[in-house]
Amino acid sequence: MKKGIEYSWLQISDLHIFDNTEWNVMQKAFENLPNRESIKFLVITGDLHQYGEDYSKTLVFLNRVLEMFRLTKRDIFIVPGNHDSGSCEDKEAYTLYIDQKMAKDHDCYKKYFVKGKLVDCFNAYNNFIKDFYGDLAKEMYPDPEQVSVLTWKNKINILNLNTAIICDGNNEKKQIIDIYKLSNLDEEINKSYPTIIIAHHAFDFLWRSHQSTLTRFITDWKISAYLCGDLHKEFKSSISTHADSDTSIPCIVCGKATPDSKDNYSDLGCIVYSKLNNSNKVEVAPYIWNSERKGYDPFHGMDSDKHEFSFKLLCFDESMNSMVDMSLLKNEIKKVESIWLPDAENAHGKQTRFGTFTSTDLIKKYIANTSNIWGLSAVKGIGKTFVLQIKKTKLTKSAICLPVGVKADETNNWGIDSISFGYDTDLSSLKEYKYIVILWKYSLIVYSINQIINIGKNVVKPWWSSINPERDLYDGLRNLSKANKISEETYELCLDENYSNLDVIIKYAISLDDWHSIAEHDIGMLLKLQRKLRIVLEALDKESIAILIDKIDQTLIQTNAEPPVDCDQCDKADNIQKCNNPRKKDEYCSSDNTQCKINCCYGCENYASLYSNNALRIYKESSRNKHVNLWQHFQLALVDAVTQIKTEYANLIKVYFTIRQEAFACENWLFGDNRKKVMSIVEDLWYTEEQQKEIFYDCIKNQEKELLFNADLKKDFSREPLIN
Repeated sequence: MKKGIEYSWLQISDLHIFDNTEWNVMQKAFENLPNRESIKFLVITGDLHQYGEDYSKTLVFLNRVLEMFRLTKRDIFIVPGNHDSGSCEDKEAYTLYIDQKMAKDHDCYKKYFVKGKLVDCFNAYNNFIKDFYGDLAKEMYPDPEQVSVLTWKNKINILNLNTAIICDGNNEKKQIIDIYKLSNLDEEINKSYPTIIIAHHAFDFLWRSHQSTLTRFITDWKISAYLCGDLHKEFKSSISTHADSDTSIPCIVCGKATPDSKDNYSDLGCIVYSKLNNSNKVEVAPYIWNSERKGYDPFHGMDSDKHEFSFKLLCFDESMNSMVDMSLLKNEIKKVESIWLPDAENAHGKQTRFGTFTSTDLIKKYIANTSNIWGLSAVKGIGKTFVLQIKKTKLTKSAICLPVGVKADETNNWGIDSISFGYDTDLSSLKEYKYIVILWKYSLIVYSINQIINIGKNVVKPWWSSINPERDLYDGLRNLSKANKISEETYELCLDENYSNLDVIIKYAISLDDWHSIAEHDIGMLLKLQRKLRIVLEALDKESIAILIDKIDQTLIQTNAEPPVDCDQCDKADNIQKCNNPRKKDEYCSSDNTQCKINCCYGCENYASLYSNNALRIYKESSRNKHVNLWQHFQLALVDAVTQIKTEYANLIKVYFTIRQEAFACENWLFGDNRKKVMSIVEDLWYTEEQQKEIFYDCIKNQEKELLFNADLKKDFSREPLIN
C-alpha cells in the first residue's frame, strides 16, 4: 500500500457485461491497478447488466471482484441504472404523466412510485440484489430500489440514490429522485462521518426542482462528493451548494466498465479514490483502458496535466455547528475563484499596462510563445480578460494579430474579437451542436483568409519587403471560385474588406439559407490554401495568424435548463385579473386589460426571459425536453473548433480565447472520443490566497485617487509585493 493512504475505494459503472476475450483480459488488469492493495470497498454506479440479459454474468463478475480485492459483501455498494429499470404495467402512461406534470408539481411522482406500479419495474434488479447479498440483503438493501444510507466501517457514509425511477429504456427524459423519502433520511445519517452520494445519472440530468431539493440536502448534510456513471465518459463538474457562492462539491462521472466491439464512443475505465492518513483529503485517480497494452493507464482528461485531483471529506461537528475541513487548519494553499479587480474595460492608468498582475506559473505558461494552451476557463471576475490582453501584447512580434491595422487600446478591448447577438438574431439553425462547431470553424478560417488578402489595405506602414505578398493567396482563392470548388458566398466573405471582424462574418454566415451545408463543404476546400497561407506569412516574416476571442459568455444569456410553460394557452393567465405592473408592455396586454386573458404572459417563464423570442431557448423537434443550452454549447463548440483548426492548419492559425468555467458544468462529453485532445488546450485560471492579496494591494496602489473612498489607502498599500 502506498504510504500515507488510510484506505481507498474503487468506482466502476455501466457493466453491460458481454462474454468476449477483451472482457476477460480487462478483469485481469484490475489486479495491476496502482495501490490495488489499498482498495477496501467498491461502489458500482448503475447499469449492472445489459438489456435482454439476466444478471447471471453480473453475479459471476462481482464474486470475482470480491476475491480479487479480498473484499466482503459488506464492502460493495450498488445503485440501479436505467438498464436496471424494467417494464411494468402502464409504465409508459405513468412516466409520461410524471414528465408532463413535474414542472408544476415536483411531488407528482409519489403516488406512482409504489408497489404495483413503478416499483415493480425493479423486480428483476431487486431479485439480483437478494441473490448477491444473500442473508445480508435485508440488512443492507431491504428495498433495493429505494433511497438508503449505509456506513462503511464507521468511517464514511454511502448515500444511495435511485435516479432511474422513470427511465423507459433510454435517457430521453430528465430524471427524478424520491425527494420525499430522501427528506426522511435526516435521522439515519450519522453526521459524525463524512458522506458521499452514489447515483447513476449525473446531477445535471435531474429535473431542476429535484436538483434544488437535493442541493439543500447536500448543503445541510455536508455531502462531500457525488459519484455517478451513465454517460460512458469520464469527467468531473461542480455542484454548487447553498453554503455560500464559492462552495461546491465535485460531480465525478465514471466511464464504462466493459468493452463492446461495436462501441467506439465510450471511455472504458474506472476511478480510484484514496483517503489520506491524518487528513480529510481524498485523491482521485481516474484510469482509462489501453486496448493495445491491455491495461489501465492514468486518464488526464479530468484535471489539467495531472491524472490526480482531490476533494475534501466534510463532516458536521455539532459542537461547532459548522462544516469542518481539518486540512484548512494546516495552512494549505487553496484555490480562490473570485478576485478584486476592475473589469478589464474599466481599467485606468497603470492597470491598463497590466501592472497589477501577479505572474503565476500558469500565466507564465499561458503567455509563453511556445505555449500549447490556447484557452482559459474561469468563473466571472477572475481576470481572464486581462490575461488574454497580456497574451496579445506578447504575440505581436511573432504573429499577425487580427484584426489587422487596428490600434489596440482600452477603447476597443485591446483589439480582441467578441461576438454579440441581438434580440432579433435568428439562432434556430443552431439546434445541433455540430453545426455550432462548423460555424466557428468556418468563420475563423474565413476571417483569417480575409484579413491576409486585405492586409495591404489595412496596414498604413508595411513592414515587409515583398511586393503584394498576399497575391498568391488571392490567386488561390480566385482559382477555387472559378472552378466552383467554393460557393459565391464564401468567396465574397474571404475577399470583401467590409467583412472586417469575426462578429460580422458569423452574423452573415448564419443569415444564409442552408449555411451549414455551404460551410461544411467549403471548410475542406479552403484547407487547400494552407500552403499559400504559409508562403504569405513567410513573406511577412511572421510565424502565424493569431485570433483572440473574449466575452463569449456575454454573447448569450445563460438560460434555465428546464422548458418554460407553453404560452399559447398559459394557465397563469387565468390567475391574473389586472395588468398594471410597470413591466407590462402593450404588445402583451391591451391598455384596457380586456384582452388580458388572451395575450398575457406576465409571470410566465417565456415572458421572464429577455431572449425568449429570438430562439435562444431552443428545443429539438423530436422532444420538447431536449433543451439546447446555447450559452453552454456556443462556448464548448469554440474549444472543439479551435482544436480542429490547430491540427488541420498545423499552427498557422492560432486562436486564443476565454470561456466561463460553468460551460463545462455538464455535457462536455459532447467532445466524444476527442475530449482528451480538446481539453488539453484549455486551462483553469485561478490564484492562491496570497496571490489574490497581492493583486488586491496592487489594484489599490495603482487606482486613481478620485476613485477611492479614502485616498490614504494608496499609502497603506504601498509596499513590496508578497510574491516575486
